Amino acid sequence: MYTPVEFITELVGGVPRLANIFLENVVAGGDPLSIVSFLVGQLLIVGSVVAIAYLAVGALANEVGIQFPSLGE
Repeated sequence: MYTPVEFITELVGGVPRLANIFLENVVAGGDPLSIVSFLVGQLLIVGSVVAIAYLAVGALANEVGIQFPSLGE
Protein backbone atom coordinates (compact mmCIF):
# COMPACT_ATOMS: atom_id res chain seq x y z
CA MET A 1 0.00 0.00 0.00
CA TYR A 2 1.19 3.46 -0.87
CA THR A 3 0.73 6.50 1.29
CA PRO A 4 -0.65 9.53 -0.58
CA VAL A 5 2.80 11.14 -0.70
CA GLU A 6 4.39 7.96 -2.07
CA PHE A 7 1.62 7.69 -4.66
CA ILE A 8 2.15 11.26 -5.90
CA THR A 9 5.93 10.73 -5.92
CA GLU A 10 5.54 7.55 -7.94
CA LEU A 11 3.10 9.25 -10.31
CA VAL A 12 5.36 12.23 -10.95
CA GLY A 13 8.48 10.04 -11.12
CA GLY A 14 6.83 7.89 -13.77
CA VAL A 15 6.65 10.75 -16.28
CA PRO A 16 10.37 10.65 -17.21
CA ARG A 17 10.26 6.85 -17.39
CA LEU A 18 7.24 7.05 -19.70
CA ALA A 19 8.99 9.61 -21.91
CA ASN A 20 12.03 7.34 -22.06
CA ILE A 21 9.92 4.33 -23.06
CA PHE A 22 8.13 6.42 -25.68
CA LEU A 23 11.35 7.69 -27.24
CA GLU A 24 13.36 4.46 -27.10
CA ASN A 25 10.71 1.87 -27.91
CA VAL A 26 7.93 3.57 -29.82
CA VAL A 27 9.53 6.40 -31.79
CA ALA A 28 12.75 4.48 -32.48
CA GLY A 29 10.66 1.69 -34.02
CA GLY A 30 9.37 4.17 -36.57
CA ASP A 31 5.88 2.68 -36.91
CA PRO A 32 3.40 5.58 -37.18
CA LEU A 33 0.49 3.46 -35.98
CA SER A 34 2.36 2.61 -32.77
CA ILE A 35 3.07 6.27 -32.14
CA VAL A 36 -0.55 7.30 -32.68
CA SER A 37 -1.95 4.48 -30.55
CA PHE A 38 0.51 5.25 -27.75
CA LEU A 39 -0.44 8.95 -27.76
CA VAL A 40 -4.18 8.23 -27.90
CA GLY A 41 -3.83 5.82 -24.99
CA GLN A 42 -1.99 8.43 -22.96
CA LEU A 43 -4.66 11.04 -23.70
CA LEU A 44 -7.36 8.64 -22.53
CA ILE A 45 -5.48 7.90 -19.31
CA VAL A 46 -4.81 11.58 -18.57
CA GLY A 47 -8.43 12.46 -19.32
CA SER A 48 -9.77 9.82 -16.97
CA VAL A 49 -7.38 10.82 -14.17
CA VAL A 50 -8.38 14.48 -14.54
CA ALA A 51 -12.09 13.58 -14.49
CA ILE A 52 -11.75 11.46 -11.35
CA ALA A 53 -9.63 14.14 -9.64
CA TYR A 54 -12.25 16.77 -10.51
CA LEU A 55 -15.02 14.65 -9.00
CA ALA A 56 -12.96 13.81 -5.91
CA VAL A 57 -12.11 17.46 -5.24
CA GLY A 58 -15.74 18.45 -5.72
CA ALA A 59 -16.91 15.74 -3.32
CA LEU A 60 -14.31 16.74 -0.75
CA ALA A 61 -15.26 20.41 -1.05
CA ASN A 62 -18.92 19.48 -0.60
CA GLU A 63 -18.11 17.54 2.56
CA VAL A 64 -16.29 20.45 4.16
CA GLY A 65 -19.12 22.84 3.34
CA ILE A 66 -17.96 24.65 0.21
CA GLN A 67 -20.95 25.13 -2.07
CA PHE A 68 -20.45 25.70 -5.78
CA PRO A 69 -23.21 27.24 -7.89
CA SER A 70 -24.95 24.71 -10.07
CA LEU A 71 -25.93 25.22 -13.68
CA GLY A 72 -29.63 25.20 -12.81
CA GLU A 73 -29.47 28.25 -10.52
